[in-house]
Amino acid sequence: MRVLIVDDEEVLRRLVRLTLEEAHEITEAHDGPSALTAIRDHGPFDVVLLDQRLPGQSGVELMPEIRQLLPQARIVMLTAYASLDLASSALARGASHFLAKPLTPALLRAAIAAARPHNQEPASGMPAGEHAMTLNGFVLAPGARARLERDGGATHVFSVSQLLAGWTRDVEVRLGPKAFKRSGRPDVAPAGRLAGLVARRVLAEQLWREGLVPDAGGLRVDEISPEQLSAALREEPAGG
Repeated sequence: MRVLIVDDEEVLRRLVRLTLEEAHEITEAHDGPSALTAIRDHGPFDVVLLDQRLPGQSGVELMPEIRQLLPQARIVMLTAYASLDLASSALARGASHFLAKPLTPALLRAAIAAARPHNQEPASGMPAGEHAMTLNGFVLAPGARARLERDGGATHVFSVSQLLAGWTRDVEVRLGPKAFKRSGRPDVAPAGRLAGLVARRVLAEQLWREGLVPDAGGLRVDEISPEQLSAALREEPAGG
């Protein structure tokens, strides 16, 4: 594949080149303008490795311009200043994967290998909250199965993959019957769509923070914070 690495750190660009150049054709750019010039002069590219903190223009701000020139490219966002909100924003705008620095060669190779196929619709065309969350080697698929429990709570079941280990498994997030009592929205239905987005957010936080699936395959959540609910509301489609 043809890979464009956009990063102002020469050491990082060298690491990527040494890691990937045996199997891929590598082009380098150090900021947004040089990336767009490289695309116009040397494109198209199959994969763009895009740093978030670039001189002048951030990676997230640059992404729509790259997407316009390379509508079928896979964009892998890189950052040393990672947060789940930034990851969600990048993925919703069309990134295929989100990696926190420092990178390992194995994870970099796995992220490129698992990046979105050419014939898949860009993630930016999907409804908010429906993109797969690809976080440092984990892929949290969109959507979930939900079942209402006898006590009034609900269990949401998500498909989680681990790129390096090569496994996929179901992970359960159990929301207690009074989980939304102190969230500011005590009326949220535990098995509804908004509750599912909240449960997905809680699981993503676990994967991001711990780098592990929950013990015994599941999480039990008895209290949702206003901040967690607000984050899920930002992902909910209008009228959802």
